[in-house]
Amino acid sequence: MQSGEYSFKAFLIQVANHKSVDALPVQFFPYDKLTDDEKKKVERIAGLIKEKHIPVVNKGTLKPATVIQQVQERLGNPKIIRGKKQVNKFNSDTHTRCWKKYEVRPERNSDNPEKTKPEYCLYDEPNNSYLYTEKWVEFLVKKMQDDDEYQSLFK
Repeated sequence: MQSGEYSFKAFLIQVANHKSVDALPVQFFPYDKLTDDEKKKVERIAGLIKEKHIPVVNKGTLKPATVIQQVQERLGNPKIIRGKKQVNKFNSDTHTRCWKKYEVRPERNSDNPEKTKPEYCLYDEPNNSYLYTEKWVEFLVKKMQDDDEYQSLFK
């Protein structure tokens, strides 16, 4: 507070009767004209910052690998034997079978990739990929707990 090393210059433009919620009224006082009590009060406030909120693209969506990992973990990380190898019960192959069976998104290279079930899956045009929702993870966990439902994926 006492050092000029951290000072900055500000250029102010007066706007009369501005009632925007984004406007912040600021009042400036010459420090050297404040009383000792006023100076003590000011020393407690170093500065105020209004945080700028920037929108995030695809917030709340998951890549397929994250869906696979979360479903596998929520199922208790079970293993199965496939072709003489032990693998995760819910893996990339299982996920692909699920989105096909439940018609959550179109096949690869579809003429209409945006035709998804938006509560579960969204098409990301700039990245030419699909993103999934938490609701999809919950749906899969519920379905994959039923062994007959799981086995139906491989028939």
